[in-house]
Amino acid sequence: MIIDNVKVYTEEKTFVKGGIMLDGDKIQRVYAEEEKPQFGEEEVLDGDGAYAIPGLIDLHFHGCKGDDFCDENEEAIERIAQYEASIGVTAIAPATMTLPVEELKQILSVAAKYKKNGTSPKAADLVGINMEGPFISRKKAGAQNPEYIQPADMGMFRR
Repeated sequence: MIIDNVKVYTEEKTFVKGGIMLDGDKIQRVYAEEEKPQFGEEEVLDGDGAYAIPGLIDLHFHGCKGDDFCDENEEAIERIAQYEASIGVTAIAPATMTLPVEELKQILSVAAKYKKNGTSPKAADLVGINMEGPFISRKKAGAQNPEYIQPADMGMFRR
């Protein structure tokens, strides 16, 4: 398949009119308009002048569309991953919240099972997990669980 008539991002860090040649779900070649190949029998999709950029990576988020990464179920992760892919995100590294260790173990176990089972072709790839929590200081544990924050630590937020 070829996606033609799009603005492609170049190594010179600019957008130029061109296209993308695909082999299945892999990019085979990106070309500028002046390097446009002969298409032959291949299926050509007109990009109508839209921008074509590499897939984005969402490195820190907790959830979306009513699901949270800490919901502890594979279906929630899949819905999140499908939504992310629908907006151009091809890889995700969702974040946990500051939670008890046993709950974090369960969340990580579910994520590992999800990763092992594989994602659907219409979902972003789960490439990692951001773990929030009191790993350096129990006094500065993060905003999710204020009970972990000591009143003395709140002084830095006062004017």
